[in-house]
Amino acid sequence: GQAPARDGFFIDQMEQVEEKENARLKLSQVVEYCELNTCRRRHLLAYFGESPQDANCGGCDICLTPREEYDATEIAQKILSAVIRTGQRFGGRYIAQVLQGSGSKKVKENGHQDLTVFGIARESTDDDLKQVTNALVNQRLMVKSVGTYPTLSVTAEGMAFLKGRDSLTLDKPKAVAENSAGFQAEVIPPNLELLEVLRDLRTNIADQRNLPAYVIFGDASLRQMASHLPKSRESFSRITGVGSVKLEELSGPFLKVIVEYAEANGLAEIPIDSGRANARQRTSGRQRTGDRRSRDSSSSTLNHTKELVELKLSVDEIAQRRSLASSTVAGQIERLVQDGAALDLDHLMPPPERMETIKAAFLRTGDVRLAPVRESLGDGYSYDEIRMVRIALFPNGVIVPEHAE
Repeated sequence: GQAPARDGFFIDQMEQVEEKENARLKLSQVVEYCELNTCRRRHLLAYFGESPQDANCGGCDICLTPREEYDATEIAQKILSAVIRTGQRFGGRYIAQVLQGSGSKKVKENGHQDLTVFGIARESTDDDLKQVTNALVNQRLMVKSVGTYPTLSVTAEGMAFLKGRDSLTLDKPKAVAENSAGFQAEVIPPNLELLEVLRDLRTNIADQRNLPAYVIFGDASLRQMASHLPKSRESFSRITGVGSVKLEELSGPFLKVIVEYAEANGLAEIPIDSGRANARQRTSGRQRTGDRRSRDSSSSTLNHTKELVELKLSVDEIAQRRSLASSTVAGQIERLVQDGAALDLDHLMPPPERMETIKAAFLRTGDVRLAPVRESLGDGYSYDEIRMVRIALFPNGVIVPEHAE
């Protein structure tokens, strides 16, 4: 969190080089101790040269917390591969950004968005990746350097693990969360597409403010946003990690993204206080509700947009007439096409030469997401026109060879 960064600042004020290095070593040892997911007593005894036999002391917080084993082989392989492919010169947070497909300025400057490991762990949270990374260090499959900016490198044991295709089993606290009434709370899965957009927004804001991404919002906050889809400041204020300052400064851009996504996909807000009751209503990122009024409302708004498209109105004209954002209208058109609506979209397409340029960008990036293609094309192209071309050429979200020249 922020404490090590603050302490690192004070260490930098020391004048003696040897004193600085000693202080950094001690700080890294304290951080390592705090991030353990194995018996803390064993760690302390080993530090003082003892070799305890019991794996579970029965007294520390780790040993007293009910835990369950899980297969961490795949995510461990992804982390080790990412460390190697980025040159073994970056820290855990940066490796997590690469694995999650972050659009951060630093990732782009290093050209790491072109690596095969980029975005291969989008479903993993910051905490997931941090826990496994720490475990790999604890098990000597990686080492973390000591200094102001610690970096990760893969050990000989780590290389052998990758080449030998060994398995790795780790443990974690059992996922049992109880509410104040004592009932086990159900976890509402986040909309992964929205989660990716929220992460990009967080990265952009962090870059603008020259701050680490986690200072804007932690991953848990973003996942809660992508699960519950808050549509008002009051709802947004209930998100974990949202205080009065962040509500005032950040609710605007995040609510705009969430509301546009929810409207484009016909999704209703899930109140945080009643998340358990609503968890069963969502399947594969789409709301399946018994509330006929919600279904009818979604169908009605899509049909209204469909009628205006058939009248040959532009996206901007439809947006103005319906008091919606143009991106919301574009999303509705995309959903109509995906649902099988027979629509003539020729009047919504950009001029032929621009369409060819956008098409070439999709083929060049090999990615149907809007952000990478817009990044490739530059500010001269809008998200809406890129999306229209995607709807026309890749309605199923898959780039197929026959569209190549």
